[in-house]
Amino acid sequence: EAYRAVMTYLYSDPWYVEVNMNSAALVWPLFNSLQAFWPGLQVLAGDIEPAIRTHAAFFSVWKKYGFTPEGFNLATLNVQ
Repeated sequence: EAYRAVMTYLYSDPWYVEVNMNSAALVWPLFNSLQAFWPGLQVLAGDIEPAIRTHAAFFSVWKKYGFTPEGFNLATLNVQ
């Protein structure tokens, strides 16, 4: 149930965003380094295709900067 809610309200293929829990309105279009575990969890859940896309997106940020920044703004595509 929790995984389905994440995929319904937070997933903006291939990224995950922060939303208001009451309205589901976008609050913060940010990839943060604490999200790095998510593709692995998706694989364990058997959700392979989104995991591949998300991992590729996360890895593209790492390749661009040589590390995973604490925050990466998805609206500006710059380090936060």
